[in-house]
Amino acid sequence: MNARDLARSGVMTALVFVVTRSFALPIPQTKGFFNLGEAAVYASALLFGPLVGALAGGVGSALADLSLGYAQYAPFTLVIKGLEGAVVGLVARTVSPGVWRFGLGAGAIAAVILLAADVLAVRAAAAVLLGVAAGGLLLLRSEGGIRIAAMVFGMMAGGLIMVVGYFVTQAYLLGLGILPALAEVPYNLVQVSVGTVAGLAASVAFDRALPARPR
Repeated sequence: MNARDLARSGVMTALVFVVTRSFALPIPQTKGFFNLGEAAVYASALLFGPLVGALAGGVGSALADLSLGYAQYAPFTLVIKGLEGAVVGLVARTVSPGVWRFGLGAGAIAAVILLAADVLAVRAAAAVLLGVAAGGLLLLRSEGGIRIAAMVFGMMAGGLIMVVGYFVTQAYLLGLGILPALAEVPYNLVQVSVGTVAGLAASVAFDRALPARPR
């Protein structure tokens, strides 16, 4: 890691920490919490790549867990959010448009299925996901929209890792059981949806403000 990436990682780690702490809604079933940290994790990965995304996502989120009294989650968060940030940055920069089309199409199909769920939060997250996937597919029809579509697909891939990672952690590694772990899934889907919209907006705005920044 060079000095520039180290500085970026420090700044974005602080941003992830602050954003995650800014709004924390406790989830009684899992003794976890809903937060807005995905937006900062995704922005870190999209703007500066998988290494910065991994460090900012993992370390910033784990520190937020510790500071908010959720220490039991911190080691798992370090891995899950770190992997999430790495995948977002890697996929957004390397995956081909054909794969993006497949992934966005699969996301759209999953969203349509989830719209039939009885839980309002799941339906809301599914509606946002469907809109994001549909918009991404439309963007792929133009050359100028390919990078935005790549970012969307990267965030969807990272979000899937986060949702599955916490489900496995809660259901099996922390021994809470499947039903309590399932209770947090809607909250995590909303986190991904909000993070996707905010992360994309932040990345596009930053690109327009500083189009010649070094990678």
